[in-house]
Amino acid sequence: NEFIADSIWTTFNIDSYNSGTLSTTFKARPSASTIDAIIGFGNIAATAYSHLAVLIQFATDGTVKARNGSSYSAVNIFNYELDTDYTISVSIDIAAKNYDVTITAPGGSPVVVAENYSYRTEQAAITSISQMSAVTVGANTCTITLINIGDTNPNMEKVALPSFSPNYQSHYKQVSVAIDTFTAGATIHYTLNG
Repeated sequence: NEFIADSIWTTFNIDSYNSGTLSTTFKARPSASTIDAIIGFGNIAATAYSHLAVLIQFATDGTVKARNGSSYSAVNIFNYELDTDYTISVSIDIAAKNYDVTITAPGGSPVVVAENYSYRTEQAAITSISQMSAVTVGANTCTITLINIGDTNPNMEKVALPSFSPNYQSHYKQVSVAIDTFTAGATIHYTLNG
């Protein structure tokens, strides 16, 4: 899933997580080197920064920061450049109401931006995370590509990898394919265009 954050709030619904750890990985590509963009998580579709508990900021000073309670800061300074895809991993501890953020430049090593940061002060009492929202200030944009929204939620069963029959191979004529998993009750979604 890909969406473009601009000056109008964009929200992506995710499953509601009210326990465990929500782990999310996505790519973010800022359109300018001094953009003011916020990517965050909360329990409602955000129309204001204060609606988000977890906030990652591409700041106007050219660095990436995260919100820790009432202010933005970074454990390590990370400078960003325009039109570069950065991989961001966020781990949210729902019960403890804190989170970690790492960011990785293409070909680089992960840099810790936030470690054990508290939810935004206005959202300290929320008990679930169900929305990912983003916005930019002005005419710049930030393209966000979701890679994985997973979790270590103890209330959710992990689904076994699907099996394909026949096994993956090239075919030059129409062929029927069966997709199955050992997880009872699981729903399998697929595309025909890769």
